[in-house]
Amino acid sequence: MESVYRELGLSRQVLHQQWRRDTGQQTHHEHLFPIVKEWRIKHPRMGSRSLYYSIKNIGGIDLGMGVNKFEQLMSTSGMTVKPLRSRIVKTSDGKGKGHYPNLTNGLVLNNVNQLIVGDITYYDIIDDQWSYIFTLKDIYSQRILGLVPSLSMEASFAYQCLEQAFSQRKDVDLKGCIHHSDNGSQYDSKVYKKMLTDAEIHISRADNCLENGSAENLNSIVKNMYLKPWGIRTFKELQQACQELMYVNNYQRAIEQLGQLSPNQFEQLIAKLHPDERPKKYYMILTTKRAMGFVRHDSLNWNVGYKKSRSLLIELLDQTLLSTLSKYAIPYQVAPQQSLMPLHIIVDTKIQSNINFLTLRFPHCFYKLTLCCQQKS
Repeated sequence: MESVYRELGLSRQVLHQQWRRDTGQQTHHEHLFPIVKEWRIKHPRMGSRSLYYSIKNIGGIDLGMGVNKFEQLMSTSGMTVKPLRSRIVKTSDGKGKGHYPNLTNGLVLNNVNQLIVGDITYYDIIDDQWSYIFTLKDIYSQRILGLVPSLSMEASFAYQCLEQAFSQRKDVDLKGCIHHSDNGSQYDSKVYKKMLTDAEIHISRADNCLENGSAENLNSIVKNMYLKPWGIRTFKELQQACQELMYVNNYQRAIEQLGQLSPNQFEQLIAKLHPDERPKKYYMILTTKRAMGFVRHDSLNWNVGYKKSRSLLIELLDQTLLSTLSKYAIPYQVAPQQSLMPLHIIVDTKIQSNINFLTLRFPHCFYKLTLCCQQKS
């Protein structure tokens, strides 16, 4: 055997050390699988990256590896989640008679209780019976404030959902907060509007479901990430599941735009910061289709020329943000893992058809802003 080792340019010691490393890694990986499976019970549709940070940051468990290696392990072990097939978007009845403007365009959020969004989604239970889920969410922290299942779309369930939100924000002055929803008749009821006006909450309405995209996103999370994988088939199960879902989302689910923190952790963090130091979230109409909020593009190019990005910024951003960019922007190629250094703003641009997409990444304040504008013909 010694002659074989010499022929291969190896030694018995090197091979034995490699065998020990491989055996140790395999043993450690086997130890991780029960942990992952336990978290998968509560979060069956959570992606590998979010799962890694949820286990590490919220569960307090040292996984002994970085996020990239963890993602690779999940992939090679067949423990990733399959992509969902797109479904037809269904929205409200649109029978609301009130005419309220969309107050969310151009908002700059730096705290909770500034903008909450609401919607109603459907869920199919046994015997082809439809159930409905009324939702409310704080845009800034992504906390679910209200989640009420029902067997009808009566406005009384919208009242219950709003009461849940008030209960979560008890002893908090909601004066000036914006309540944004579609034009469903439930949100146009006299009782519901009185509950909002009594709390001095402003009413904002979306012209279409695209202008309430964040609420639509919550609908997908509720149904596709949790209820369906949990196998919820009866209304009683749905009632119990909605209570559990609020907890796992608000206290266990690490969210990328919150710096891989849970909504509860994020709210505790920003409560300690001066308002000027808190991350700002820009909420605006981004496209000609009037889609509200942030647009994500996974294929953005990291190698971006500084002058090109800056010239595009002049057309899109105010001088305050531009001066900040000029001070901290990185005029050379930056790898994603290096972008976590503080006081950096990374600029991504992409041209697709005749639309300019520009992304600002603010790693020191967790957020990523994507803007797009029509190119001049």
